[in-house]
Amino acid sequence: MHKLSFKISLGIILFWILADQALKFWTMANIPFRAFNYLEPIPGFLSLGYDINIGAAWSLFAGATPILVVVRSLVGLGLLLWLWKTPKPMLETIAISLIVAGAWGNAIDGILRGGVVDMLQSHWLTAIYQPIFGTPFPIFNIADIGVVGGVILGAITQMQRKPSVPVTLHKTS
Repeated sequence: MHKLSFKISLGIILFWILADQALKFWTMANIPFRAFNYLEPIPGFLSLGYDINIGAAWSLFAGATPILVVVRSLVGLGLLLWLWKTPKPMLETIAISLIVAGAWGNAIDGILRGGVVDMLQSHWLTAIYQPIFGTPFPIFNIADIGVVGGVILGAITQMQRKPSVPVTLHKTS
């Protein structure tokens, strides 16, 4: 079972990175740089634009692309090795695989483009975010969805996990 789950993990990682890179290549070829809300494939919900983020989420660490490439690469490698050495239940395997794929997808951008290509703009996230912070929700990409989705799925699986040591209550007199 372990070899099968690891093969599934590698398949998820490969698929996610290919989907991420394909949309990034398409975006660079078809949408003008720094265009926002250029296309609206799902009106009122999702639009496509094109920008390059030379930092991490919300442009944190802007200009630190080489360091971010190394960190993203090592995080992905570390998680993959952990998954190989310590078999996980399938949902945890999927969660870790999505995080690895997202980290590596954005690391690839740092290597090839000097920053991360972002293209997805969520109107519903902006509707929640903008009244609080005064700006639209940042644009993002498929790699980012993998990281965030993997973290959320991983957190859910951990919350559902039963404790390995039973908790007992002691009466005090």
